[in-house]
Amino acid sequence: LGARRSPPLVPRRLRFAVGGRVLADGSELEALDEAAVEALAPRLRRAGVESVAVCFLHSHANKRHEERAATILRTLLPGVSVCCSGAVSPELREYERFSTATVNAYVQPLMSSYLKDAQAKLEQAGFRCPLLLMTSGGGLTDADTVAGLPVRLVESGPAGGVVLAENVAREVQADHV
Repeated sequence: LGARRSPPLVPRRLRFAVGGRVLADGSELEALDEAAVEALAPRLRRAGVESVAVCFLHSHANKRHEERAATILRTLLPGVSVCCSGAVSPELREYERFSTATVNAYVQPLMSSYLKDAQAKLEQAGFRCPLLLMTSGGGLTDADTVAGLPVRLVESGPAGGVVLAENVAREVQADHV
């Protein structure tokens, strides 16, 4: 029908596999190949990446491989944002978890920079309270948490509208909103 596919956020040349395997029940079948993770660092540096999403099968059941890979990459790639799919979206389905982690990694450097700048400007203006932001679930979180998990703000606008409507309805004693 003439529909065009959007280009992927991460081109195939920047997607890598390393040895190691965790099973669906969280047990380790094969140890993480830490040397393979270390070998990725120079390739990622040459490619000029600003962020990395570490996504392994079954990390919802056992995050150790992802966390170890992230630690290695953070050590070898200072200044590069690294997030783990099991921390960003600890759910069973890989596609959803990997996609969410990829989006998180994609926006993380920009959001982190923006939030640090906003906090600094607020402090310079004399504000001594924390900078809080609304999450997609309608709750509040601090800027430091959002800097690591900016994907949690994706639907914050609509969530804020619902929270506001609820408060206005309560104030005007509207029972059927």
